[in-house]
Amino acid sequence: MQTGLKSFGFGLESLGLLVARFPRLFAMLLVGLFGLALSGIPSLGFDGNILSVLSGTSRPFLSYQAVRSDFRDFSGDLGVIVRADDLYESSGFEKMREFHLELTVLDGIEGVFSLFSATRIDPATGAVESVIPEVTVPGDDVRALVAEAGAVNPLAAQLARVDRNAALISIETGLTEDKGNPPTPEVVSALTDEIRAIAPAGLTVDFVGYPVMRADAVRAIIDDQFIMVAIGIVMVLLISLATFRAIVPALICAAPAIMAIVSLLGAYGLAGAKMNYLSTALPTIAMVLALADTIMLYHVWAARRRDGLSSRQAVTAALRRVGPANSMTSITTALAFGSFAFSGNPALRTLALLGSSAVMLAFVTVMIVAPVLLIFFGDRIRGAERKSIFDRAGPWIARFAMLRPGLLAGMALCVSVLLGVGHYEVTEEHQMTRQLPTDSESARGERLALDLFGGVAPIYLVVPVPEGMSWSDGAALDRLAEAEAVFGEALGEDQVFSLARIRKAGMTPEKMKETLADAPDNLRGRFLSGDLTRYLVSGSAPFGMKGPDAVALADGVVKRLDEKGIRGTEVTGYPILLAIEIPAIVQALRLSLVMAIVLGVGVIALASRAPLVSIAAFLPNLIPVLAIETALWLIGEPMDVSHVIALTIAFGISIDNAVHVINSFLANKEDGMGDVPAIRSALEEVSPALVTATVMFIAGSVGTLFSTMPSVVNLGFLIMATLVAALISNLAFLPALILTLRRIMGRAS
Repeated sequence: MQTGLKSFGFGLESLGLLVARFPRLFAMLLVGLFGLALSGIPSLGFDGNILSVLSGTSRPFLSYQAVRSDFRDFSGDLGVIVRADDLYESSGFEKMREFHLELTVLDGIEGVFSLFSATRIDPATGAVESVIPEVTVPGDDVRALVAEAGAVNPLAAQLARVDRNAALISIETGLTEDKGNPPTPEVVSALTDEIRAIAPAGLTVDFVGYPVMRADAVRAIIDDQFIMVAIGIVMVLLISLATFRAIVPALICAAPAIMAIVSLLGAYGLAGAKMNYLSTALPTIAMVLALADTIMLYHVWAARRRDGLSSRQAVTAALRRVGPANSMTSITTALAFGSFAFSGNPALRTLALLGSSAVMLAFVTVMIVAPVLLIFFGDRIRGAERKSIFDRAGPWIARFAMLRPGLLAGMALCVSVLLGVGHYEVTEEHQMTRQLPTDSESARGERLALDLFGGVAPIYLVVPVPEGMSWSDGAALDRLAEAEAVFGEALGEDQVFSLARIRKAGMTPEKMKETLADAPDNLRGRFLSGDLTRYLVSGSAPFGMKGPDAVALADGVVKRLDEKGIRGTEVTGYPILLAIEIPAIVQALRLSLVMAIVLGVGVIALASRAPLVSIAAFLPNLIPVLAIETALWLIGEPMDVSHVIALTIAFGISIDNAVHVINSFLANKEDGMGDVPAIRSALEEVSPALVTATVMFIAGSVGTLFSTMPSVVNLGFLIMATLVAALISNLAFLPALILTLRRIMGRAS
């Protein structure tokens, strides 16, 4: 009854055995740690910087950052979409003019650009004047005035949609990322609320741009924590109650999971770590990991209680039997998270650290909380006498897995080969809009901007000033005009703007030089770099622009300009950056996933000193990953960052099943059993707990499906699907592969 493999978990289960020796001491320590964790939760920080996953040192990222530093920081730009049925009648038009003027004096706004900012040169006097009359009166054909203004100055055409009764006002705000420290959602909301407050009655105002996207992302992360944790706890309690059909066992099994969540959130708060959309699911994952380990421990503890041991004796026996496996599952899952560090991306290295620490914290929580509760309350409950509703699954699963081991092993190999097609065929892509809460203000604004203006995500063409020329030389501006024309062909003529357009509107190079010399840095940065050696052509596209389209656009523009002799140009912007960087990151993550599988199997082999048995675990844990990749390929869904992260996390969790099967099998072998009886007994012992744990995993992850962020919902679906596939694969294929490999090697020897 005390059998176990002490070396299998590198001795980490000793913590639980120490708790069993000194339960009162650890109970007091537990109370103190719980209070400390609670004190840290209010300090928990949240990061809505949607660029964090891209932060790195690659050339595309550095080019993107260079535009922000050398020209101007556009991360605080805010688009205000104005709509009204009478917007292009005198009454509504004058309301929008009033709105524009009110915005120019609002605190926190550094620049306002709208129809009323568009200018032209008076051919008679050479003076700069607005293309829009200073006032309109009832009876004026405002639509004709705006159309005429658009013909003179393309800026007017960009910002007006006469046929849709809509207009766009571009605002420069102080809501920039400020070297990775974006403003809080409260600050962003305060500004947008002020803007709404000054909007004249009758105007409908919507917002789009980085500031509202970041703010909505933070709000969603905070809301998700409450939703996922609350739903997860409720589901865990309900499933525990249904499984054990007794309140106290259900509470005992749920307590370590709840403590794991509190401890993790408190630890992050005390350490100053910030949650983002990549790490928002970590508390839920820590909860279900703690729950799975507790279930395994409880099942063996209950069996030992039925054998007549006292509660304390049963705790020690259970820790010796499954403690090494629980230790190993934590190690392999932590390694799966740690594999993110190999991507070379700072944000993913941070996720690797946070994820690995979450796994080990969950393990430590189980090793302390579960023994303390079982020792103090185990002798007072009758739940141990009642078997789980999944206990009947053990003999049935054992009979199926032992029916035709050779056939099942061959099936595992064939399935792996067939599903391997999806691994190579599935594409990689990342869309910014998928990281936004579905019904958020920013998502609605982006959909509206896409419908009305073809998107407002900034895309930039950087054009070097010809060598030996000044930026204001006519020949240099002619080259800029050529470059702008090519860029306009790719994006749409009314989607691009530069100094060439201003010159075309009638402003002479001399006048431009004089005007920009006196202009503030943020205005000059719309057109020229700080050292005056590069032009900037600004364009706009959808934030959700598909990656291949963005790459094709950028490559096509640069190629066309090279053919025209305009060298050294570069197209950058968030859609372009995503299109180039995300496939590289996803490929690195997929390599990390393979490394996680190899490392997991290698660590099991090292710890168990049974390499042949450990190798048998490779295919059963590779199959679920390949199955999900193939499913994504078949439905035409590209691999996103969150998809690969979900698969890696799910693998780390799913290999737990293999660890428990192998641990029990090797323990039975040490007791003198032959291969077939040892496998059959192992399956009968661990199958009920594994089925229970998987059901608990799914129940605990249900909260992710209620997230407002599509990426988190996808992560939840993928983890659930992978866990189901992993359970089936490990219970059906792993025993068959163990027996087949050992039989083949036995014959060979």
